[in-house]
Amino acid sequence: MKRKILKAAGLALMAGGIFAQAANDGFVVPLDEDLTKAVTASPAAAAPAAGSSSVAQGIWIEITSDSKALIRDIATGKKKGYEFDNSHFLSNANWWFWGDINKSFHLDAEISVWDFDKTLYQANTFGANVPDVSWGDGLQSVAGMFFSPIKEANDDGAGSFNKLALNLATPYVNVKAGYGNLKEGGMSKFTGIFTTVDRWNDVGDGFFEISNGSNLKEFGDFKINAVAAFSEMLDVRSQPYGMYDIIDVKYGDKAELAFTFGSSTTKEKLFYYNEANTNAVSVYGMFNVTDSVKLEAHALGTFGTDIDLNSDSVAYAGRVSYSGEKVSASLAGTYAAVNVNSVWGSDGQSYDDINAGSITSQLDVSWQVLNCLNVSLDEGFTAEDSDAPGEGLVNIRTQPQFDLDLNSIAGVDVLVSGYGVINADRLAKETNADQPFIPYFSEAGIEVTASEIPFAKKLVFDYGVSRTVVLNAASDGYEGEYFYNSLMISADLNDKVNVHVGGLFNSLKDSDDSFIPAGLSCGVKVNAVPLPGNPMFWAHFTYAMNPYEDNNYTLFRADDPLNNASHRTYLLNTLDTENASRIALGLIWNL
Repeated sequence: MKRKILKAAGLALMAGGIFAQAANDGFVVPLDEDLTKAVTASPAAAAPAAGSSSVAQGIWIEITSDSKALIRDIATGKKKGYEFDNSHFLSNANWWFWGDINKSFHLDAEISVWDFDKTLYQANTFGANVPDVSWGDGLQSVAGMFFSPIKEANDDGAGSFNKLALNLATPYVNVKAGYGNLKEGGMSKFTGIFTTVDRWNDVGDGFFEISNGSNLKEFGDFKINAVAAFSEMLDVRSQPYGMYDIIDVKYGDKAELAFTFGSSTTKEKLFYYNEANTNAVSVYGMFNVTDSVKLEAHALGTFGTDIDLNSDSVAYAGRVSYSGEKVSASLAGTYAAVNVNSVWGSDGQSYDDINAGSITSQLDVSWQVLNCLNVSLDEGFTAEDSDAPGEGLVNIRTQPQFDLDLNSIAGVDVLVSGYGVINADRLAKETNADQPFIPYFSEAGIEVTASEIPFAKKLVFDYGVSRTVVLNAASDGYEGEYFYNSLMISADLNDKVNVHVGGLFNSLKDSDDSFIPAGLSCGVKVNAVPLPGNPMFWAHFTYAMNPYEDNNYTLFRADDPLNNASHRTYLLNTLDTENASRIALGLIWNL
């Protein structure tokens, strides 16, 4: 989930008293990390007495000033210029609690203290001289906050929980209940070859899990994890009610056998669950033949009120892996019928490792050629029509990669990594009866990471290109449509200051005057500026692009962990230019 941006320095007047109360017990939660990974107590409370609490608490405050200008007219996109469009003042503050109330009870909570977005100015969409929101109206909305600060500083009501998770651990039963954006502190997850129960960062209206306690987890060499869960996730999954279950048995590091079940309904009344439901059951097995060779198999079936469990609603997968001193490799193959659905797995989110209606294989090989050089291969095969693979579209994706460490060669702390992607498509029979194979280039990138150089503690340079193609029926081949050039440079000048630059340089076949070929962004982040509470300061400028998606102080990459990227990539997440320019700055307190 994106972290909400928070606007304008004027809020410091309201919160000055809070800023003056910076914690002095030594407990600090890193700005860029999930609180579920943070230390739970200050050094003074690191070893609490038996039964005492180690709950840490703090307040996270963000304020931001954000102004936007249009660089093309709205009607046609062809008239160039730089016209001021709007200005916003946003802020929010979250009071968080994280830690153990006692040895059995864990708390992860976040309460919204304030959260607002004030429009200071908004130009008229139709170009009239009278703005939709004048500067006077905007300043009036800010001034009104002082008359009722709690109400006026909350657009959606004051004092609501952004998230809440309660975890009760006993020797025999563990109970967890959660609500909101809990990230890794939330739902359970199971991944075999398929991801059949995926962890949703935002659990919507909540979930409830029961699992076996510590006394019921280990029996000699056997380890058992059993989970039974219920969930209500209408807002994020469009399903009022659902269930998921996991039974995972491991025998040392030699073997594993797991069963999962997932179910959901579209009915808003629980007792109508039987009238509309979709269910999935899976079985996963793993066996380590030797210390180097591992075998895996996974089977999945879907059934429900509208789906029968038959050959059209199943998926199978197998994988063999080898891990040696210099070479590692894995080969996986999957078959997925057209109606298969994991219900709670990865095919319900932004990525899909089941690929319903297809046959796939994936080969990954890594070879440490020299101490300084590693080469690898990412090779994929997909036949899109699993019912008639000889007639559907077939894609072969080849991605060679390398990593070169210059330290042992030139004595400099520099790592150079790169990759390229070549695709070959065999056209579907309905597209071309001859079904020719057509190779084409689609992506390449290089990344250079240098440490302890004269002007920076660390420098990361990324350049990538990406190409989309369209079929030319007349020539029975592909021709280029978009060609994207993506640039990212990030430099830690020291422990406090980071500067970064992003750029897009694009071309489009048959473009007109509305096409914007280039975009630019640059920003700075400064930790612990000398203000009350030592906040972090950030600022950025963008022109025809907006690479800030998860936060306002780092470029959002396509290989960000939030994206669950399946392949190496050094591209920005968003490659399209836009009809806007922004200037934004803000402060973030972690008190």
